[in-house]
Amino acid sequence: MAEYNIEIFSNIHTYHLTCGEEAYFFPVLSCDGWPMLEGEAEWILRKDNQDEIKRGTVNIANKGEGCSGTLKEPGFLECEYIFTAPTGETATHKMAVGFDADKIQPSTDCPSDFNEFWNGQLKRLAQVPIQGQETLLNDGAVKLWDVQIDCVDDVPVSGYLARPANPQKGSHPILLNCQGAGVRSSQFHTPTQQALQGCISMNINAHGLENNKEAAFYQDIGEYKLAGYPRWGLDGPPEQAYFCNMFLRVRRALDYMCEDPLWDGENVWIMGGSQGALQSFAGAYLDKRVTAMAVGVPAGCDLTGFVIDRVTGWPRPDLLFLEGDSSPEAVAGTAPYFDNVNFARHTNVPMIMSIGFVDGTCKPTTVYAAYNAFQGPKQILDKPRMGHEGGFDIQQAFLSFLLGQK
Repeated sequence: MAEYNIEIFSNIHTYHLTCGEEAYFFPVLSCDGWPMLEGEAEWILRKDNQDEIKRGTVNIANKGEGCSGTLKEPGFLECEYIFTAPTGETATHKMAVGFDADKIQPSTDCPSDFNEFWNGQLKRLAQVPIQGQETLLNDGAVKLWDVQIDCVDDVPVSGYLARPANPQKGSHPILLNCQGAGVRSSQFHTPTQQALQGCISMNINAHGLENNKEAAFYQDIGEYKLAGYPRWGLDGPPEQAYFCNMFLRVRRALDYMCEDPLWDGENVWIMGGSQGALQSFAGAYLDKRVTAMAVGVPAGCDLTGFVIDRVTGWPRPDLLFLEGDSSPEAVAGTAPYFDNVNFARHTNVPMIMSIGFVDGTCKPTTVYAAYNAFQGPKQILDKPRMGHEGGFDIQQAFLSFLLGQK
């Protein structure tokens, strides 16, 4: 069976344009590694990786033949090329460019009682003593523990905590890693790697579940008990939203780590991708001891985009009224309490962020709304051909950025 491949190229030298400028995209196709000389490819242009603008075809024989488009308002223009061989094999590729992305603003104002609400939740958390149970799992190149830490509503913080093998009291930074969406155990390879670089590092699972159970344990919970959890309560009283206690568990993890006598007393870092990035935004807002953050393809950005007829960030709370029996008013009243744009408005620590321009889950327009609202020193890793992912290069850039804050 032949292997087909498409790569998209452009005539522009930058991936950021001004509204009204034309972006041109053309495909280069190959079969089994050899350039193709004939055939036809379909193209589709979409606004903000969602709404189709137009589509057409190009003749592969006409090298450089492509399609062009622009946007009249800030956002992202995505191009997708699709090739279907006579024998049925297919190949696709996407690329996107931003138009005045630095002008994308949050879709709504911050709730007037935003700080009051979260201060009230922190008072609720403070009623639970900071105490945990550590079970030693490894005492070699690093020391690794399974940790269960008391938290609100009898759902613990559950994670793997790694410390350097030969620590020095009062000399190690703290690094908390938060997990993306789904239901799974905490994982230990990231804390292990970071402990080898001198950090007190912990990875926590999002739901306070026991670690290292059989795969079926997490699968059953994900399919039944926690099915659809990301949108739970995003149209009701904010204290009843599922994310509320999830974010408090992040704060409690930081509370516990900051009581470690090995901590240098200064550096507290937080990192995560997708839903883990959402938890990181919340953690940096909820705990002013956090001194730097690294977030990849963040979920939870601009959750009220629907209010101004714009794309809405994951977990798409607008689906509560588009597919359910809720209302736009109910969602717009609750979702902002869990929106990165509002955490960003109140956070001023150094931050590094990655963004996939062809991310169909956490769309770049929503991500830039949070990035532009962020109040601290910041840098962004623009990836015009990347979707909802994060490669080794990004992880290395994140860790280098954090270690450089010492």
